[in-house]
Amino acid sequence: MLQEHRRDLARLVQRLGFAIEDKIGSNKLITGKIAVYVENGKPVRIVARDIQIWQASGTLEGEVAAELKE
Repeated sequence: MLQEHRRDLARLVQRLGFAIEDKIGSNKLITGKIAVYVENGKPVRIVARDIQIWQASGTLEGEVAAELKE
């Protein structure tokens, strides 16, 4: 379902992002739960629940990396 309707889902996610930004402002770090409502195998609605807004506590200089070696 996700592969078949990825454009619709991407459009819904983008609209949800704009709606969240309108509610809480821009440049915020948030966590929460996302629910996607599907009708006839097609995503039609997306909802964010239990959103928590986090404040930055500092910065980290340099880089953090991870890699897989065979």
